[in-house]
Amino acid sequence: MRDDEDDDDAPKGPSAFSRGVAYLVARPLLAGFVCAVIAFIALAALVPHRAGMSGMSFPVPAVQVVQESAPTPEAKQEKAAEGVLPEKAVDEMKAVPPGQSAEAPKPAASTPVVADVAVLVTDVGLSRRVAEAIDKSLPLETSLAVSVYASDPAAIARAFKGSERDVWVNLSCQSIQPGIDPGPLAMAGGLSKKENQDLLQKQVELVGDSAIGIFLPDDADLPLQSDLWRDIALEAIADNMMVLDATKTKVATQLYIQKSESKISAYLKTDLVIRGDVAPPEFQKALEAALPTIINLEQSIVVIKNPSVVTIAALSKWIDGLAG
Repeated sequence: MRDDEDDDDAPKGPSAFSRGVAYLVARPLLAGFVCAVIAFIALAALVPHRAGMSGMSFPVPAVQVVQESAPTPEAKQEKAAEGVLPEKAVDEMKAVPPGQSAEAPKPAASTPVVADVAVLVTDVGLSRRVAEAIDKSLPLETSLAVSVYASDPAAIARAFKGSERDVWVNLSCQSIQPGIDPGPLAMAGGLSKKENQDLLQKQVELVGDSAIGIFLPDDADLPLQSDLWRDIALEAIADNMMVLDATKTKVATQLYIQKSESKISAYLKTDLVIRGDVAPPEFQKALEAALPTIINLEQSIVVIKNPSVVTIAALSKWIDGLAG
């Protein structure tokens, strides 16, 4: 009998599987880890993967800005399978080798970017044609600052309030820019608190009860005397009026320091000021340049300063584009 025949009849040792089981039993921590890995792999195979992000909107009564994101290559493949894309686009995607993209990778985003922008038009009433263009073209969400030098500020304010627009008193103030005549009712940093309060009262009375608050232009010199302007603003708030400030003053910070947090909601700051008394191409360029800032801020107040009939038309199209 050959030696190899004797080996066939001899008792065989434990199999590799049995030895592996014995090895794990002798090491319970390692066995637990292996079981956990196997369970995770099984669970991942059963649960479908879902990715995406939710768009955010903010409760501000303003125009919503919607900026659509470009479709990802994966989204294009899905639309091609559904027959949504044209045949040319489908053929182009078929020509791309598997695992490669026909264009540079883009961040996945299934929802649009949403922001809110409130638009305020100033110096309303100085031109009847501009007032008519505003009433005809701009959405009701657009707020208006009525000039105290209009032919009939109170009548204009009532008319716009009747169309459910927010109306503000466009304060007449001494400008920090040289060579500008602010008019006989102008408030100024060089006047006393009592003189400024009297002038403010006259301006508010001219516009009447239709106004919800006062608007401080971006070039006003009042905030150069920060304590003076703070006191005037606080008294206006105490009289149930809101304050919309387009200057660089830090009155809101002072209110926090004085623990006047309850008054902060009535003191608003604007974010962008765009001149409307310029040539249409320059105005259009300024509107387009403002969009990234609006998207970045998510909530913003944009001031359109002293527009013309032509720039009102461009502004109307721009606002329609934001909402679209």
